[in-house]
Amino acid sequence: MLMVSMPVPDCEPLAMRDRLLRERAIEMPFPRWSGRSFARLSVQGYNAPAEMDRLCEALAGLFSPA
Repeated sequence: MLMVSMPVPDCEPLAMRDRLLRERAIEMPFPRWSGRSFARLSVQGYNAPAEMDRLCEALAGLFSPA
């Protein structure tokens, strides 16, 4: 397993988690630490590259300007 926290633009953690789950069926926590927002990614051996691509597209959609 690999786990990493990557900084993301400031956000409301629970709202982002709920939106990602509702719109993309992806469950991911968005913790805050030291006044900053992060996306915490956990990858297992059974995750396929296509799933990582799907996650990247979903995150780009969440944080792209409208």
